[in-house]
Amino acid sequence: MLKSEKPLVFIRAERNQGYSEKKKRDYDFATVTFSDGLESLKMDIVPDLVPQYEQVFKKGDQVVISVDVSVSNNRTVFLVNEIKKAS
Repeated sequence: MLKSEKPLVFIRAERNQGYSEKKKRDYDFATVTFSDGLESLKMDIVPDLVPQYEQVFKKGDQVVISVDVSVSNNRTVFLVNEIKKAS
């Protein structure tokens, strides 16, 4: 698990779900966007957490994140598992 040391700026949490006609299956994924003041960073989150993050955080909030790092299908996967307001 990695933890940000400097606060990031919360931008938005987004959820995309639906049905893929091409692959003939449902999809459901979510991302959260942060900024360090110079660039924005979009990272994956658990889709069920989007409503909670939208209620707790608003654009511009200073936050600290924890990220789980794993390998799946020979790819490094980063998944945000915790977001807290910076103190």
